[in-house]
Amino acid sequence: MTKERKSFFDEITDTVENLAKELGLTDLIDELSPAKRTENSPDPEGASKAQYDALRKTYARLEQEIDGYKTRLAREQQQAIFRAEGQAFEVAFTVLDDLEGALQSLDKMELDPEQRAKIAEGFTMRREASLTLLARKYDVKPIPSLGYQANPQYHHVLSEIASEQPKGVIVHVVEVGYTRNGEMIREAKVVVAK
Repeated sequence: MTKERKSFFDEITDTVENLAKELGLTDLIDELSPAKRTENSPDPEGASKAQYDALRKTYARLEQEIDGYKTRLAREQQQAIFRAEGQAFEVAFTVLDDLEGALQSLDKMELDPEQRAKIAEGFTMRREASLTLLARKYDVKPIPSLGYQANPQYHHVLSEIASEQPKGVIVHVVEVGYTRNGEMIREAKVVVAK
């Protein structure tokens, strides 16, 4: 065997052994160990083409396993990020719900109309700024509900009430629903006309 081929052979063997150790494939490490190679070929410089081909196949198989491992790891990482973002969105949705509730409760408070208008304007501006940020940065958008026909894919109907609206049209939104990248992440809880 030429010196260059021996060097290449040793380099591939070392790479395969290192990858096998990383993946915990001890049977492969034993198979490639120097003692095993010596058993199969008393003259290490006289490695046969069959040994060389077997080593290349092993190397190719390990590369495939590593690629699969990387793909699985990337998918699991993306799922973890998605779950963490979902939890963060739930906090943001709670704050938005509280702002909406505060706006609705203003009507029940005994305030002069000018004061009520200023407070409502502040709450509305904060809510709109938060919605704009969610839409721009994360593509999170509220699901259109009030005045629309209820869609079971996006709306959870809590009850039906008598209304001038046609049957199934949403007359009250209890909890706003949201989509992200066009997919629902929180369904809207609504009341519809009977």
